[in-house]
Amino acid sequence: MTSLRLSVEFPSNGERLDRFLARAQTDLSRNRLQALIRAGLVRVNGTACKAGQRLHDGDRVEVELPPSLLQAFGEAAVVPWAGRRVP
Repeated sequence: MTSLRLSVEFPSNGERLDRFLARAQTDLSRNRLQALIRAGLVRVNGTACKAGQRLHDGDRVEVELPPSLLQAFGEAAVVPWAGRRVP
């Protein structure tokens, strides 16, 4: 499974996890991202969490993308945002 990592920077402090992810990339809908969160495939600082969790400066967000999602959207569409620091 492909794993993507993002770092939260100050301007995103207090933002909801699902909104942060939707802003960090535009290839997946917020609804699709919420489904990944509900499935436990999104972790903040190593812990699975809910879509409404508020993020803080310095948090690490990791998203595991199942192979079926990569096939549907194409790896080139979602992998480029891996490792980004999102303001």
